[in-house]
Amino acid sequence: MPSFRPLSRVPSSVLMALVLTLGVGSVSAAAAAPLTAHTVKRIAQRVVRHQARHLTVANADRLGGRPPEAFIDRAVMSAASNEISLKAAGPAPDQTLLGPVPISVPSGAGGILLQASVLVRAPAGQNMFVEIYGAVDAGCVPEAVPGIRNSQVARTVGGDLGSVSLALLVPVAPGAHSVQLCSISTNPFGHAENRALVVSSVGEATIVTDPSS
Repeated sequence: MPSFRPLSRVPSSVLMALVLTLGVGSVSAAAAAPLTAHTVKRIAQRVVRHQARHLTVANADRLGGRPPEAFIDRAVMSAASNEISLKAAGPAPDQTLLGPVPISVPSGAGGILLQASVLVRAPAGQNMFVEIYGAVDAGCVPEAVPGIRNSQVARTVGGDLGSVSLALLVPVAPGAHSVQLCSISTNPFGHAENRALVVSSVGEATIVTDPSS
């Protein structure tokens, strides 16, 4: 004859949950018999099956209407530390400091974020203004990328180092894109040294114009 080991300490909250879930009648037979681990397991399985019929997982494979891959950041970095001469204003195209940098924007993403910094040096005893900007899917020709150019300008004096940085958010369609960091200088004898460009995809790309500008 099989023997049973009664569970001397079964939390009353567990039993009450089982009773309320399945109904008193459905567990009355189990309650009348010795309460064993096997019995509790069998009742718990019935609870799970009962509740599972009422569970739904809505929008499980899409988050906020976008596929999961849209939330995976993709970033590409290009950097250089060698000293190069800066090109002065003149016939297009302007000078390419870094790039082209390729990036693949996943489905559901809204754009790309450009972040760049450049160290520049003016000739001894001279002033220099340096402008940098980002070109997306185009060469370093500002007129070829209307609405995308968002430049920053630095001024250096007499051989001192100056730093110019850029942050640019560009709405783009999913797919393959190419980015260049471009520059133009007021002095043909200036130099650029350490420079870096980071291009990353973003889930949403919303540009808000400052009302005071």
